[in-house]
Amino acid sequence: MADPCFSVAALPALMALCQAKIEGSQFTTYMALVNFCDVLSAKINGWALSFTTAPVLGLVSGAVVVLMIVLLRHVSKEVVGTDEVALSRR
Repeated sequence: MADPCFSVAALPALMALCQAKIEGSQFTTYMALVNFCDVLSAKINGWALSFTTAPVLGLVSGAVVVLMIVLLRHVSKEVVGTDEVALSRR
């Protein structure tokens, strides 16, 4: 249920990134990537379920997402700090 909801929510943002006159091709590429990721995740989940249970996979996935958010915030703060230093030197 969550995957289709995220795909539908992401499409307006992805379409806003499209360039004029080639938006049809870009939309097709985005949809192909979404479908590929669906198939790949089903394959990985099937393989992982032979080793562990679904709740453990959910917890691990949640931990990875939280870790990535923390890392992204940390990296973006460093980049912003770097840009401010570069601007002050001019």
